[in-house]
Amino acid sequence: MKKSIFIFIIAIVCAFTSYAQNQDKVHQTLPVEEQSTNRTTNKMIYFVPQYLFIDGTRMEFEYRKNVSNAFLFSGTFYTGTLNNNSLLGESDDTWSGANIEILHKVYLADVLPKLNKSSDQIYLAHGPYYQHANIKYQGNSWVPSTVNNLDVLEYKYGEQTMTINKIGYSAILGVQIVTESRLVVDIYTGLGFRHAYVKKTSDENDQKTYNDNWLTPAYSGNILLLGFKLGVVL
Repeated sequence: MKKSIFIFIIAIVCAFTSYAQNQDKVHQTLPVEEQSTNRTTNKMIYFVPQYLFIDGTRMEFEYRKNVSNAFLFSGTFYTGTLNNNSLLGESDDTWSGANIEILHKVYLADVLPKLNKSSDQIYLAHGPYYQHANIKYQGNSWVPSTVNNLDVLEYKYGEQTMTINKIGYSAILGVQIVTESRLVVDIYTGLGFRHAYVKKTSDENDQKTYNDNWLTPAYSGNILLLGFKLGVVL
């Protein structure tokens, strides 16, 4: 399953790149006046509200290079409490972190003219992902200590840290609606994969993992991307 999704994403990336390059060449051959007409909304800023449910605040900035190509720069900041392998309930465990994502967007107005209006635009997007996070929790670990002038390790209960570095890649299909008042609604879905590198200060028998599902910080595997965002044309 993982291999098939990975191959699917790679195929989409290759198709995106080929299409974008061809459209870039077509756009550059147009008269300057026509290029200017097509470049209608070249800068936007977005807020993604659903990230508030997982202690996150996500903002995005889009720069549209021409009628077919754009780059989306995203950043998410996390802080809050969580339960091991759960999004519900009370916990003394705290976490904080941030991620960045850079997507290449290809608008499909030239390919799907019947489905695209002047204000509704379908797009495909793909790009890399990186996240860094720290989780603070209580657990057991071996702690350096001195007993009778000898350096020893003592097994103690106390605050522990889980450090997570996660990489990934995303492929997205979405539709963007721009209103006359320059407000933007963007609805999207897609697939991605994530791989987390985890380091803990607690001992190897510790049961804290935070990797049970794709919404937990240390998850590795395939993910479903689904949501909406609100924005404004700058």
